[in-house]
Amino acid sequence: MDIGPTKERFHLLSEGILDCKAREQRIAKNVRRQRRARGWTQQALADRVRTSRIYVAQIEGASKEISLAMLGRLAEALRVKPGRLLD
Repeated sequence: MDIGPTKERFHLLSEGILDCKAREQRIAKNVRRQRRARGWTQQALADRVRTSRIYVAQIEGASKEISLAMLGRLAEALRVKPGRLLD
């Protein structure tokens, strides 16, 4: 019984999940930092990107994945390049 490939696949999968979580946490930190730098509440940002305050809170709490479209809307509202939110 060869379990090597299974272990390898699990390792690659878990790395991918951790990479996704790390990316969500970076986006969360950057959105929160940019929003606070402007003195905006979560509601003020939500109004600018046409979404709910709860969704903004979920993004900032890294508990919600966001679409590329939402990333673009956030970047536009915060007047930064989308890549700035990914750094």
